Amino acid sequence: MLMDYAGAIEAHGNDYAIKKAIAEKRLYRLEEGVYSTTPIVSEEAIICFKYPRGVLALSSAFFFHNLTDVTPDYYELATSRDAPKIHDPRVRQIFSSPELLDVGKTNYQKNGAVTVYDLERSIVDLLRYKTKLPYDYYKEIIKNLRLRVGEIDIRKLQNYISKMPKADHLMKMMMEEIL
Repeated sequence: MLMDYAGAIEAHGNDYAIKKAIAEKRLYRLEEGVYSTTPIVSEEAIICFKYPRGVLALSSAFFFHNLTDVTPDYYELATSRDAPKIHDPRVRQIFSSPELLDVGKTNYQKNGAVTVYDLERSIVDLLRYKTKLPYDYYKEIIKNLRLRVGEIDIRKLQNYISKMPKADHLMKMMMEEIL
C-alpha cells in the first residue's frame, strides 16, 4: 500500500518510528514523500499515486495494454485543463477537457494501483492523435489491435467515439483501420 509522509506518520506515529520501520523493512521509502508497505511497486503506480487526478494515456496506455513493445521515454498523463502544471521529468502532461477526462478511465492493480484509459479509450486516442504519432509506431499498434479485435467492446468504443469532437470522422477511421 502506498502512502505519503502524512499517511506514514498516521500509521507509525512519528518520524523516529518511520525511520525504525524503514530500518526493520516494515516500511519502504520509494522516493521523496512516497512510502510503501511492500518493497516492489511499479513506477506507473508511483506516478498515479503522486498525481491522483491524472490518467495514463497514449504511449503509456498502449504499452500498458501490450499493444506495443516500445517502452515510452516518459509517462503521458492526461489531466484536466485547469490542473496545475506537473514538474516531473518522468511525466509529459496532456491537458484534456474535463468532460472527456473520465471517459474510459479505469483502475488496475499492477504492483500498486494504476489509473489508465481502458483499451477502447486508448483506441479512440490512437485515432485522434494519428498524425502526431510516428507512422511505424501507429501501424504496429493497429496490427496488434487487429490481432486482438475479439477483445474490443465495439459498443463501448462507439459510445466513446460519439462523445469526441469529429465523431463521424473517428467512426469512419475506426471502421477502415481496425475492423
